[in-house]
Amino acid sequence: MNTKTPLEICLDRGLRPCSDEDHAAAIRMVQAYLSPGRPPPLHLNVIFFEEHVLGRISRACGLFGKDLPRIYVLSFAGPVPYVKIGRTSDTFTRIMRLRREANMHGAALVDGWASFSSDRAATWERRLIRALPDRSRMHSKEYLHGADFEEVVGLAKRIVERDGGTTAG
Repeated sequence: MNTKTPLEICLDRGLRPCSDEDHAAAIRMVQAYLSPGRPPPLHLNVIFFEEHVLGRISRACGLFGKDLPRIYVLSFAGPVPYVKIGRTSDTFTRIMRLRREANMHGAALVDGWASFSSDRAATWERRLIRALPDRSRMHSKEYLHGADFEEVVGLAKRIVERDGGTTAG
């Protein structure tokens, strides 16, 4: 007797999003899978999906290697979905650390964006934090519970563009 849910069967087949619509559907599936609070370890295809997300961010922003700082916005699915914002000069290492921390609590990285590297990143981060509504704050100014990832990214892009920069991704 098969005791797997349709979602688990779909995860077993693999999440291989090719388009933005596929990516959005995969995010919904991962959130549905993780929302009951499944204990670690994560399903292997959720981990593969996280790898896909890392590739998306990298292709859009070229974030491997240390450079001037940049700001980032990451979206995590799980029992309590959240958006994490921050600034770093080693984006890949930071994302990997945040991903490991999330995985330990049954959450998974499902989307992300990063600005280009700039010595203005600290200013952008402060402006982004000030512009966010207080109601979306969770435990600190950088962890946003109930925030819409696309809205936060849109706000971050506008802040960077208004400061005279251009955005990648």
